[in-house]
Amino acid sequence: MMMRHTTGHLARLLLLVTAAAALSACGGDGGSANPANANVANNQQADAGGGTAPSNKARFTFDCDLQGIHGVLTLDVEILNNAGVVFGPGPNPDITAVIGTGDVTVFTSGELVSSAASYIFTGENQFADFTKVTGTIERFLVEWVEQSDGLTLVINPFGPGTTRQDCLLTGSAFL
Repeated sequence: MMMRHTTGHLARLLLLVTAAAALSACGGDGGSANPANANVANNQQADAGGGTAPSNKARFTFDCDLQGIHGVLTLDVEILNNAGVVFGPGPNPDITAVIGTGDVTVFTSGELVSSAASYIFTGENQFADFTKVTGTIERFLVEWVEQSDGLTLVINPFGPGTTRQDCLLTGSAFL
């Protein structure tokens, strides 16, 4: 079940996903000490008050205005922590520690579907590469710009022909 949008919900859910990823990087597993419980935890939904982050993955659904054409954007987000590796002494050192750097990388994937065209995409941090999968194949870069109630898609952010499409958050869930 997807949750209904509330103002600032996207930011809160992204923060929860980031916190879960940080906990995992520190050796925690989001509170599930038993690996058998991991699948149960990963299928739980966050509540409108924030809930707990059972995984570092989430799915967001948006209604988009694509120059007057309605589109549905499904955005899967996975947040991974960056880490530094500490090696022991000697000519063939063992890894003695893994230290979180505090930085995260946001991986995105999903699809954008309208009556005019369908696109798939993958990306990293605020950018994604879109590929049209219907009709003539097209590829272009999109920059995600978070708004209080959704996203703005900045198409071809470095030109030529930069355009902006607004999308309203309609649902979200942990994966």
